[in-house]
Amino acid sequence: MSKHAAGPWSYAARLSASENHKGFALWPATGGSIAEIYPLDQDGRQGEANARLIAAAPDLLAALRDAVDVMERSQPHEGGYTWQRLERARAAIASVEGSDK
Repeated sequence: MSKHAAGPWSYAARLSASENHKGFALWPATGGSIAEIYPLDQDGRQGEANARLIAAAPDLLAALRDAVDVMERSQPHEGGYTWQRLERARAAIASVEGSDK
């Protein structure tokens, strides 16, 4: 599986012919382009929220991996809330990596 572009990622507004249809460009610190986001709402707020979420993805993944590491060291009890959260976090990481748990 290919690895994602290294973080941090950034985004900025891309103005089109109409102010009501703003889009957002995303790029990694190494340059190039990751994606362009085009909102479905008229004021562009949804597009910016989506761009912020995508731009934060590398940091969110790193934080989730750190949380899994802490939970694994705390010896979660099977069937307990901690165990369920650990399994949920592992599943989320697996979905990002394109692999099974």
